[in-house]
Amino acid sequence: MKRIAPTLLALLLLSAPVAPVLAQPAIGTEQADSATRLLLAEIQARYGDALGEGELRLRLKDPVTRPVTGVEQMNFDPATRRFAAMLRSKMGEQEVRFRVDGEVWTEIQVPVPTRRISAGEVIAAGDLTLIPMRSDQVSGRTLTNAQSMVGMEAKRLLSPGRPVQASSISQPVIIQRNKPVTVEFRQGPLLVTARGRALADAGLGDLVRVQNLDSNRTVTATVTGPGTVSAAD
Repeated sequence: MKRIAPTLLALLLLSAPVAPVLAQPAIGTEQADSATRLLLAEIQARYGDALGEGELRLRLKDPVTRPVTGVEQMNFDPATRRFAAMLRSKMGEQEVRFRVDGEVWTEIQVPVPTRRISAGEVIAAGDLTLIPMRSDQVSGRTLTNAQSMVGMEAKRLLSPGRPVQASSISQPVIIQRNKPVTVEFRQGPLLVTARGRALADAGLGDLVRVQNLDSNRTVTATVTGPGTVSAAD
């Protein structure tokens, strides 16, 4: 038998026609989608108020591989977000019922940094992106409005991809500690100003203690602009 040189054999294999590989449809996908839609509608109708804000999400413990025609019974535990339901299905002329178990939750979009933001940096719109998070895993201190974060100053390092706590940002510092400020006292249409010295850093709208250099008194004032504070008489 005549031997074929290894190089020639490799060329013959590479030039041989390759049979196309056809993707096979996932078994039960249509049935699973139908069951999910029916369950979501039923859960929303029965327990929507207990689920909180956000888009409803559902995960079944076991896949559904038969057509579903309705939901008959349902039990839901708001504490664990787990449910059990009795579904109705038709097998030929016979109607059957079977149980499914799963978990349901709501999902919200949470702004997170796209890069490391150091303390003292002002946050720009391009520094943020939205990621989906389970609403029951988002604390009340987590910031969920990206627009309210733009223009704020980081008080500590903000890591990319991690939610930001309200205590981690503040208005940019426009009043600096021990720097001179103008203290405004308003009485109706009358405006009186005095020289002052800020006793702490502060941002727009913050309360800051200021020493009135004319009277040597210390007053609490509201920051109204760069180098300017407003105090009650």
